[in-house]
Amino acid sequence: MKNLNGMKSFSSLENKKLDLNSSTAVLGSLEGGPKYIASNFLDENGCRDVDYYHGGKWRARFYDCSGC
Repeated sequence: MKNLNGMKSFSSLENKKLDLNSSTAVLGSLEGGPKYIASNFLDENGCRDVDYYHGGKWRARFYDCSGC
């Protein structure tokens, strides 16, 4: 089995470069104001889930049954 210590240190070095500004790109820029993200999944009642995010954090889940 090969020793992968070099890869581990490379990964640790890359993790140190991440900060809040670069993590917003990874999170899909959810850091801003309120966002509603609707799923493409319908439940047994024909309703779809809509997640509400504010300030980059998940706040609530609603169910939209109109026009599905």
